[in-house]
Amino acid sequence: MVAAPDISCDRRIDIVTTTPLRTQPRKFLMVCALVMSLAWSSGDSQAGDKSTHREICVTFNELPVSQAFDTVDRVAVTKQLLEVLDRHQVIAAGFVVGEKIDNSYDLLGQWLNAGHQLGNLTYSHQDLHEMSIEQFIRDINAGNEKLEPMLAGFGQKKRWFRYPFLHYGATVQAKRQIRLYLEAQDITVAHAT
Repeated sequence: MVAAPDISCDRRIDIVTTTPLRTQPRKFLMVCALVMSLAWSSGDSQAGDKSTHREICVTFNELPVSQAFDTVDRVAVTKQLLEVLDRHQVIAAGFVVGEKIDNSYDLLGQWLNAGHQLGNLTYSHQDLHEMSIEQFIRDINAGNEKLEPMLAGFGQKKRWFRYPFLHYGATVQAKRQIRLYLEAQDITVAHAT
């Protein structure tokens, strides 16, 4: 089985919903499976070379199911994603929007039970570029407060964070203040490529 996600991976595969796929969940799942199988098959050619070690980080935003999948059976989508990850022996990291956790404990628990990692995508999934630094830090805190009991209960040690929309701040000051806050909280930013 692949080791837990780490930001030092050689390559990353970030599964982020895009507009055309949001309305077609079956197509989205097929894309996920294809990307993972291509990633693993490309690594097989180097299997004989012991000196080459590659890791790929697979991440999902807006777990358990993106807000865009509002008319989709979230249980079925979760089951399919977890089956694909298991079939390919992939450990993934998923990022959760805090305000969506209340109705999702069972689904998110399935991710943790399967050995995957969860991280904070803030409480409200608002864009840092459209709010103050103080508001954004409060949003991070609120997301942590919703997610922390679940992570602690499942024994996940590492705390992950991903910026919504991958917006790290419009100014040097914003980037610095939020980085310092996250470091003080011992939270690792999971970058995406």
